[in-house]
Amino acid sequence: MCEELADSLGALKERDGVKALFYASPVEIKLNMIDDLAVLHVLNGIENPAVTRKVASCVEKCADHDLLLDLTRFAKNTLGMPDTSFIRKSIQLQKTFGKAGRKMVVMVAARADDRIFSLGLFDPPMISSSLEEALQRLGRPALKAKTEKLIRNP
Repeated sequence: MCEELADSLGALKERDGVKALFYASPVEIKLNMIDDLAVLHVLNGIENPAVTRKVASCVEKCADHDLLLDLTRFAKNTLGMPDTSFIRKSIQLQKTFGKAGRKMVVMVAARADDRIFSLGLFDPPMISSSLEEALQRLGRPALKAKTEKLIRNP
């Protein structure tokens, strides 16, 4: 339980005990399953270094589903930006999903910070700035009605 809640966890040198670190902006994520589509919302803590580990851990639970990673709450000059380890892990996740015959799309706000999402690091089909576009890329346009409410209020 401590590993799940802490942003960083480690043993104390030459002592019996554990050191847990909690950042001011905790990672908050929510996973919703709709048919064979997993919708993973990052609600808070995108700038927290633990976001990479916590998203990857949650994604393991839905590896047999297509994935829509919802980052729409993190727009330019508002709630922060992901660090480069999060971007690298997202790219690795996309490759893993592709090898398993599954699709992954990262949905960002229409006004997302250009420095992060326009660097050419992500394959263009992996990034979407609208729900319609994301569902189209996932081959799931029929799920629009079911997912719209989740995106507005996860």
